[in-house]
Amino acid sequence: MTDPKKTIDSAISKMLLKYPDRIPVIVKKGNKEAPDIDRRKYLVPRDITFSTFTCIIRKRLKLKPDQAIFIMANNTLINQSELMTSVYNKYKFKDGSLELTYSTESTFGFM
Repeated sequence: MTDPKKTIDSAISKMLLKYPDRIPVIVKKGNKEAPDIDRRKYLVPRDITFSTFTCIIRKRLKLKPDQAIFIMANNTLINQSELMTSVYNKYKFKDGSLELTYSTESTFGFM
C-alpha cells in the first residue's frame, strides 16, 4: 500500500518541475463563518503580488462588498504588496506547497 503523504510530495515535486514559474498553493477555510471555496488548489505565478492573489480568492468566494477577507500563512497576516515568490520562500512546507488559510469578517462603512 502506498503512503498518501509520499504520493502528495511526489505530485508537488512533479508540478514544480513542470511549472518552475508557478507556486503550488492550497487554500483552506480558517473559520466556520467563512464561505466554502469551490477550488482549493492553485498554481500561482511567482511574480504576482499577494494582493492580486487575494483578489482571485475573493472572486472565487463570491464575497459581498461588506465582507472583508483575511488570508494567512502559519497564522501570520501577509503584506499585500509582497510578491508570491517571497511569500512562498518564507512559508512553504517541506513538501514544497504553500498552505494559506482564509477567514472572513463582516465590515460596516458609510455610504
